[in-house]
Amino acid sequence: MVQRLRIASSYVATRDRYQWHGIRVLVAEDSAVAQLLLRRLLSEKEIEFEIVDNGQDLVERALVGRFDLVLTDVNMPILGGLEATRILREKGFKPPIIAVTADTEAKEAALCLQAGCNGIIAKPIHRSHFFNMIEQSLEETNVTLSLAVVDEYSDDIQDLVLLFNEKLPQILQHIEQAIRAKAWRDAGFLVHNIKGTAGSFGHPVLSGIAAEVLQCIKAKRFDEVVTGFKVMQGYAEKALG
Repeated sequence: MVQRLRIASSYVATRDRYQWHGIRVLVAEDSAVAQLLLRRLLSEKEIEFEIVDNGQDLVERALVGRFDLVLTDVNMPILGGLEATRILREKGFKPPIIAVTADTEAKEAALCLQAGCNGIIAKPIHRSHFFNMIEQSLEETNVTLSLAVVDEYSDDIQDLVLLFNEKLPQILQHIEQAIRAKAWRDAGFLVHNIKGTAGSFGHPVLSGIAAEVLQCIKAKRFDEVVTGFKVMQGYAEKALG
């Protein structure tokens, strides 16, 4: 059981909003574009934050730094978010840990809970759900799992949308190379990345296609992976002009 966190005066509820001064958040996210989105969201509330890009660095920083909350992607290189969470809990780390994931099925939620997470923020990320989950986790640090499912993106992140669109052809090229090499683990990692980020940057249809391709990879239906990837490519070509 995660013990209750003493928040003191650094996190004060007011009538209309929360004051976030003094709150420190450790973020683990390997996608550069997703990092930019998280930076923007946290900066809106003047939340202090530090970002690492893998679970190993997450564990190292969490154990030596002072953080009120951790946000971690689930699928990352070197060490995944859930593995890092287990290690932190085993070492006595008490602050809330929120998983940020594109996979919101009941099985995934159960794995997050078992690992020691306090909540889930589903990708694509929506601002109001994002901050509501942080507020809930800071106020109630028990292991009751809350799930914030979202289905839209903000209109004020157009520069990030353009950046995602710019990077998308290269990501698809890497997926194609992995499929040709039958490097299914690498292909799955890249497809999962698109599944989790595309919806945040204006491409919910692409996110859905990627989810189907990812299921085919997991089920080892590789002929369907090839077909599904061609659908991803066709969507991208049409969407990007």
